Amino acid sequence: MIYISGKITGDENYIQKFAKAEKKLNELGYLSLNPARECMKLGITDNYDDCMVYCLGALEKCDAIYMLTDWESSNGANIELLASKKLDLEIIYE
Repeated sequence: MIYISGKITGDENYIQKFAKAEKKLNELGYLSLNPARECMKLGITDNYDDCMVYCLGALEKCDAIYMLTDWESSNGANIELLASKKLDLEIIYE
């Protein structure tokens, strides 16, 4: 499973951006995890800390991480990338 990582905070279009990446990865035959959608389903989108706890736990269940082009400007995505390196996940850049 591929975890999608990118900027959420301060990006009004993050839901569409993550959905587009999820669709692209699924069309390529990958099973993807869209944390933007999952945090919405859990009702924790307004709490950064709760989202990050969920996201890092979800990341542990994945084999790879897909870094959206804006990842460098996101504190959360940078944390997810560091965690992915520690977990020895495959890192794929958009």
